Amino acid sequence: MLLLGYAAISGDTPMALNHVDTGYKTIFRIDNALDTEICDQLCNFMITHKLKSNPTDNLLPWFDGETCIPWELDNINLKKQIVAYRKLVTEIVSEKFNQTLYPEFTHLVLWRTGRQMPRHKDDGYNENDPLATRKVSCVTYLNDDFTGGQTFVSNETGIDYISRPIKGSLVCYLSDSTNQHGVNPILSGNRVTMPIWFCSDITKSEDVRLSNIIQSLL
Repeated sequence: MLLLGYAAISGDTPMALNHVDTGYKTIFRIDNALDTEICDQLCNFMITHKLKSNPTDNLLPWFDGETCIPWELDNINLKKQIVAYRKLVTEIVSEKFNQTLYPEFTHLVLWRTGRQMPRHKDDGYNENDPLATRKVSCVTYLNDDFTGGQTFVSNETGIDYISRPIKGSLVCYLSDSTNQHGVNPILSGNRVTMPIWFCSDITKSEDVRLSNIIQSLL
């Protein structure tokens, strides 16, 4: 199947996806996935509206409110572009992991200088954990004008895969302990990402939970 990157304006020529060979069985990287114009719009919004002037010393951005659910954006066109991009990423991960997957949660996250995230997994730590439905994790980098902030991912070799942020690229991997992962410290600047988690149970997907919102943006 030939998949093309999502262009910012519907009439634009789609970008050719660049599938980067990571050398690992369950880690995939695709460059040119999201148009840089959309990346810039989302990045500018997060830095303008979510960057706090008096942050705490927490390492994780959600404790300072430096995150955003994209459906809360005022820009209707930008939300439509995110929905279209979600569709592309859903096709990519379903193909890469050879199963039908659905977006479980989409987020926008701002990582200021000093933030980092220790190694963890995304599908929770017991069967009753609400995160237990997550099967695949995907991170889209919305900027690359910062230092540090690489994603590190455990894998079958015992040596971490290091994903260097490039604007418009995405990296995806299993949400379970196979691919425990984290974020290296941001040394300077602000790192902005759009993570999307995927499940195999459609009833747990955003498309069902938020059906009225998603349908209005198609």
